[in-house]
Amino acid sequence: MKSQKVQSFSQLFNKYPLLVEKLEENGFKTPTPIQHKAFDYALSTQDLLIQAPTGSGKTLIYGIKMIIEHEESPKISKSQNPSNLKLKYIILAPNTLLVEQIHSMITKIIPNESTFSITTLKKNIQEKSFNIITQNTTCLVTTPKILAQQLQENSDELTQIVSLILDEADMLLTKEHLEGLEQIIESLPEQRQDLLFSATYTKEMGQIAKEYLHNPKVIELPSLVEKSQISQLIYIIESNLKLSLLHHTLKNLQFGLLLIFVNRKEHIRQVEAVVKELGFDYRSVSSTTSEFERNKSINDFKEMKFDVLIATDLLSRGVDVPQISHIINYSIPQDHTKYVHRIGRATRHTNKGTTINFISKEDVEKFKQVLQEYKIEYKMKQTPQLENLPKSILKRIEGKIQHKKKR
Repeated sequence: MKSQKVQSFSQLFNKYPLLVEKLEENGFKTPTPIQHKAFDYALSTQDLLIQAPTGSGKTLIYGIKMIIEHEESPKISKSQNPSNLKLKYIILAPNTLLVEQIHSMITKIIPNESTFSITTLKKNIQEKSFNIITQNTTCLVTTPKILAQQLQENSDELTQIVSLILDEADMLLTKEHLEGLEQIIESLPEQRQDLLFSATYTKEMGQIAKEYLHNPKVIELPSLVEKSQISQLIYIIESNLKLSLLHHTLKNLQFGLLLIFVNRKEHIRQVEAVVKELGFDYRSVSSTTSEFERNKSINDFKEMKFDVLIATDLLSRGVDVPQISHIINYSIPQDHTKYVHRIGRATRHTNKGTTINFISKEDVEKFKQVLQEYKIEYKMKQTPQLENLPKSILKRIEGKIQHKKKR
């Protein structure tokens, strides 16, 4: 029996030519496997829990769902200020970086002349501003903490919500966000559709999800990262030789854009010294980077204004830059799931990428667990003959340390 050919967006949504036009304009012509499986359920009223690889197109599932439902509602102009223009959808994400990413993606596919609108909610806005937002936007995307703070004074503003969407649900269903999430859910009508999306799925997440979802349809893809899309290279190396290996790798590597992950901020200083010595344009992002500078760095990276982005796990989620061809894990994260999200930065929109892992000998056993747990295919690389680091790099590192001490 021949497998059924996946329909294109123009075939699936032929009733909505302006939506299809926007999808194709942004390079989306054929649904990904998870999109193909999920659209019918997303467009129903049934609760939905989706676990699929990072970069597999989960945002488009609920973005298209909301736009189609809105287009099916009575066609009334904005000037009439109808009830169907009031807030109907809430999207929650664990941090503002993801909030901006979601907002950007969905904004791109809103059809011309549509009255559908999406707004981000930021902290410290006045009560009057929040009321205006809920009366004049269709969809609100924010974090649980920010929305919960607003609901302390505006608990009756969410009575018309028809769908609650949790993106990166594995992070949202943790102690850090649960209190705010529970406060939000208490303010929502009981009759609504809840949709949970995540690249990783834990038993703890499943247990908590059962409390919020009613007879959900569960859709899973077997692999957390599409194996055909990413090549995994592994070096086993002494910790004190990592900088030398990085220097050697960057001198011989051809890449589009490169994202280097580190575990600690002090590693950023060391990596910066090597990258700068080799003449690459770069930026660095960590927990001390302001939200403005962080967003600017990501946008500039996407526009290819510089070559290398050095970051902590703050950027392991929410960075949607298709031009990233390579990722270097200078150090391996303590949390296994973060590794999956890291390497997913190089497989956006079905692109193929390469991840290069520097594994210190003390991390070998921990990394074996990651490989086994997620069934990751990899290729061991022999450590090349490494030269001593140029003295200029050592001076840069020492200079950065001294500068920090003086501050």
